[in-house]
Amino acid sequence: MDSPFLGHSLVPLLDTTFIVRDDEDLLTDSDRIMGALNFLRFLLIRDKPGSNHTTVWTQASSLVRRFTDPLRRALYTIKMHAREEIAKTEQGLMMEPAAAAAPVLTVEVSGEVLPEVSPKDELQALHSALQRLDMIECVLVRVEELLETAK
Repeated sequence: MDSPFLGHSLVPLLDTTFIVRDDEDLLTDSDRIMGALNFLRFLLIRDKPGSNHTTVWTQASSLVRRFTDPLRRALYTIKMHAREEIAKTEQGLMMEPAAAAAPVLTVEVSGEVLPEVSPKDELQALHSALQRLDMIECVLVRVEELLETAK
């Protein structure tokens, strides 16, 4: 019986796992993306280019085109946006220290008002998001290094 993790049996899994959709929210899907990156890193480390038991090396150019390059571009864009929001929020806090405790936004979902978010809490959430994106980028860099070794 053939293993689903060897040869051409793995290709459908690679095609569905290693993709970044245009409308994908990297923060919401960060667990899936980190899992995919770690799985890809594992395959690239364990299955050397010379043996290629999993066909991951045969699929390398497709993985770069469909997964690592779009992920790199999306990370750059969202990190730049997060840094801009952090700067804007920090500037607002410096201008009005009392605004740190004052709620600035109310959100209603299904007729229920959610707790208000203060600028200080918003800043903390932005820093947390940026840290999560940095973790994704760290694993992505290692995957890109491994893919470069086969060239």
